[in-house]
Amino acid sequence: DETMQSLPIPSVGGNRCFSELQSVYKDYSIYDLMHGINNCYKYARYKRKLTVRSACHLDPDIYKSAVKRDRGWRAGFGQAGTSEKVLQRCEIGHDDMFLFFGWFKEYSEDESGRFIPIPHSDKHVIFGYMQVDFAVRSLDDLPNYMKQHPHAKGVCSDNTIYVARKRCSWDPSIPGYGTFNFDKSLVLTKNGEKRSRWKLPAFFKGLDIEYHNQDSWKNGYFQSMDRIMLNDILQFDDEQIETARIKFNVENSYFDAVERYRSDPERFNNRNLLWHIKRRYFQVGQIAICFVRIDKDIWLMTGIKRILKLLDPGERGVGYKAEDITEYNKYCGRLKLHLTLRI
Repeated sequence: DETMQSLPIPSVGGNRCFSELQSVYKDYSIYDLMHGINNCYKYARYKRKLTVRSACHLDPDIYKSAVKRDRGWRAGFGQAGTSEKVLQRCEIGHDDMFLFFGWFKEYSEDESGRFIPIPHSDKHVIFGYMQVDFAVRSLDDLPNYMKQHPHAKGVCSDNTIYVARKRCSWDPSIPGYGTFNFDKSLVLTKNGEKRSRWKLPAFFKGLDIEYHNQDSWKNGYFQSMDRIMLNDILQFDDEQIETARIKFNVENSYFDAVERYRSDPERFNNRNLLWHIKRRYFQVGQIAICFVRIDKDIWLMTGIKRILKLLDPGERGVGYKAEDITEYNKYCGRLKLHLTLRI
């Protein structure tokens, strides 16, 4: 029926459960929709059973009917760490517009309430929008109606909540945020191509698009974040390659590496990357690259630093003084590597 529902990402420490959230399809909860497709979901490297207590990260929070709202509630979108630094560099603020897209797949519902996937229907589609009124960068300035937002308890670097306008600046009859039903005009994927190949209007050519360059424009389509080799992006020369070292962080019995990174990216890069007790991972002058495993064979790059000095780790375990190599900050928290390791 062309109803389009975006699913929030799972989060062990999330303040909402999938079962709490009302979908836009019939009277189903988000949990009902997910359970009708599969009774499991992936989080970090593990497949987890979907239960009524499975938690999520409701962001962007643009579905007003998803939960009961406090008086005066407005839509919000949270960012932190490297992603927020990109937005600050682009000077995102009052009256700027976010368009939200996602990976969608078509389903039909059978008589038993199960959802049957339509083959070859995967595509990238714009599902919502939000025009910014103001940004909150200090929790002391957070309005009461935003205190249930998942970034309202964030303590990580550059944690920011962008708050929606009540009405769009160019037409007060249009709400300042919202979601769409499916329409072909919202589809980014070029017809007949894999979902990462987009058909964009010609005026996008020549514009500066983060994480892309003019080589992203191919014959007849725009290649959004194609699978490429790591050094195709980093562009290390031979000397840098020789001195570069990678540290891979995985979940263990002491902590959830993904959740630790998500809650405080800066602290994660300083502690997990530079941790040392007995074994020296790096030497002075080397380039230290940090990855965290977010799925079985998928790794997220979280930081790149140059080692300046060896330290006595003491009880805290930080064994190196290092500095960020800032030219790569725009990739941290966004660049994913597909790699199979035996750990």
